[in-house]
Amino acid sequence: MMVLLFKLDNAKYALDVAHIVEIMPRIAIKPLPRVPDYIPGLINYRGRIVPVVDLAMLVHKHPASHSLSTRIILVQFDSEEGHSQLVGMIAECATETTKIDVHDALTTGISSNMDAFVDAIILDRDEMIGIVNLARLMPHELQIVVSGSHEAMNHEAGIGNAP
Repeated sequence: MMVLLFKLDNAKYALDVAHIVEIMPRIAIKPLPRVPDYIPGLINYRGRIVPVVDLAMLVHKHPASHSLSTRIILVQFDSEEGHSQLVGMIAECATETTKIDVHDALTTGISSNMDAFVDAIILDRDEMIGIVNLARLMPHELQIVVSGSHEAMNHEAGIGNAP
């Protein structure tokens, strides 16, 4: 399986490239009022409104760094209700892809905690790389937005027909 490697603090994670639409440099994000702190806002991706999640804020409660290797990873996210939506994820050090053998993956030993977003661990030299389960990584609030009406999101962003 081909994966994109990225970091959250000093921990390294892998995301299956099959979920990835594009990897972009960090661009301007339009803030939204009254959203969780891990949702910095929206971006315009080729005429489409895309919500953005700051993974460092979501997982570690502090914003991602503003370094050259910080990227927005656009993924196709499918909600539990079956709706599909592009979602941007801000991740640090998202600059490397590699091929991993899923048969080498080791269990995390965490099976009862549905909040755990790492399905398995790959050992690479002296470090552990967590294989991300995208469905469990995305917060429930974002899943509600994805499965809900896009008109509300467009209204909040000031997009749509002028009166």
